[in-house]
This record gives sequence, structure tokens and C-alpha cells, in this order.
Amino acid sequence: MLQIQVYYQNHMGELLFLLNRSRYCLEGELKSAVVGGDIMDYDWSLTTVPRYGSKGGRVTRFGRDVTFKQLTVQVSAASLGAERNTQSLWQYLDEMTRIFSVDVEAMVPGTLGFGTSRVKAYAYASTKTDWDDGVPFALVTINFAIESPYWYDYHPVSFSAYETTGGNGFRYPGKYPVKYCMTGGVKYINNWHYTDSPVIITVYGPATNPTFKVGDNVYAVYTSIAEGEQLVIDQLTNEVYRLTALGEKVNEFHSRSKNPSVFEPIPPGESAVYYSGNFAFKIVIVEQRSEPKWEDLRNLWEKPSWL
Repeated sequence: MLQIQVYYQNHMGELLFLLNRSRYCLEGELKSAVVGGDIMDYDWSLTTVPRYGSKGGRVTRFGRDVTFKQLTVQVSAASLGAERNTQSLWQYLDEMTRIFSVDVEAMVPGTLGFGTSRVKAYAYASTKTDWDDGVPFALVTINFAIESPYWYDYHPVSFSAYETTGGNGFRYPGKYPVKYCMTGGVKYINNWHYTDSPVIITVYGPATNPTFKVGDNVYAVYTSIAEGEQLVIDQLTNEVYRLTALGEKVNEFHSRSKNPSVFEPIPPGESAVYYSGNFAFKIVIVEQRSEPKWEDLRNLWEKPSWL
């Protein structure tokens, strides 16, 4: 039976599973399951103006402020004897508090994961019941503050260097110094989302003035990338920068192509990708949704077999 993962990862990379029906960290001593919450609900705020003559109105924009969500998690320890079971439960609750608090103290959000969907969040409050009934069991309700208007799904597609098959290819009209050749035939990427999606592009050095075309748009940055360096175009943050081999971040924003723009999102459906083959790069399509994907939630609300 397919099981999804529900988890929280703080900004230090420490991971806490909130839905885990197989094993946790203590040799299978402790299990957890999501049993409720409003994480699948969403709403957008509306800005409206009245129509002339007070006959109805018009929506001028949608927005979304910080949203507040809850998850209720059942935590149970069993089969190791009463004392060890209780110690296992307490250890999990202590670990939960520590992992959540690291982000609150640092004012840096962690990541709440729901299947393949993720969002930046703070776990800012927690209430617990049933922990004092003499059995190693607790119901934990966690409150999350979410700053982002979207949940994100990331879909990476990689393109290797030196795969050109030759041939005449074609040259994009204008100033771009790249002749696009078929790389083992035309490469395609698919954006399965129902609307345009931003992308995060990483070009791996060595490369000079890396340029490629996706669909009808050309992406170009006029700079040199040494061996071991990476060039990143991040449409989520509107950044263009180069990462040196030592991890130094070098601003390349003013080296980017402005028309056409490197911040043009990828349209829905299938798009052809043309590039010279002289460098390797990766395109991560970022699917933005108002709520996590329902198709990821198979079996989530069923009663776990161990309860």
C-alpha cells in the first residue's frame, strides 16, 4: 500500500516525520499518524471596487497574507514495555519541540511537506491531550504560520553537455551567439500544471554566455562560468547569480538577457528545448498551488492498522 510522507524539516535540515506508519528513529518503537487538520483548506482575499450606480462590483486583485493552519497528529509507542514506551513518547515530543523551536528562535522558517508538496512555515504553537492517561499515547495539535501564498511542487529536468548530433540546426534571429542543434533529436519538457510555472535554472560550468531556448523564449546570461561553478536563474526570487567553487555567491543580475527575459515562466504543456550542447544545465519547473495535491493523500485519513 502506497504511503505518503508528512514531515517538517527545520532550516538546519533536521527532519521530523508527522505521518509514519512503519518505522521512526528508535527501532520502530514509536509511530505517528495525521488524523485531522485544515491544511487542505485555502482562501484568497479580494480587493473590490463598486460599479457605477451601486449595481454590483468588480474584483480588482487577489491576495494572500500569512495563513494559519493546523495538523493533529496521533503519537503512539508500543510493544517494548510500559516504561520504555513512555520514554520513547517523551523523547519524540521533546524532539518535536526542539526542531520547531530552532526556527522560531532564528526567525527562519522550516519546510512543511505534504506528499510532494512543500511550503515554508513556522510551527509556532502546539497543544497536547491524552498524554497523561497512563498509556504511551498523545494527540498533538500543531499550529503553522505560512508566509507563502503557494504550496510548491518541484519537477527537475536535466540536460547533459556534448550531446549534439551535428546537422544544420538553426540560428535564433538577432544577437544571440548560439546555433541551436538537435541534441539527440528535439528535447522536450512538460509542464503538467494548469497555468504558467516559474522555473529555477542551473547552468554547470564551464560555459561562456550560456544561451538556450525553451518554447518561444530565449534564456541568456552574458558571463563566463568556470569549471566547478554554477549559474542560477531563480524566478521565485528574481535572482541571477553565480556560485563559485568555494560557494561564494556572485551577483549576475545585470548580465542577464532582458528582452527576451530570463524571468519568463514556462507555459503549460509540452515545450521544445534547443541548446548548443556545450554545457550542462537543469530546469526545475515549480508548480504553484493554493493547497497540497489531493492525489498525494491516498490512505492518509484511513485508520492506521496499528491503532
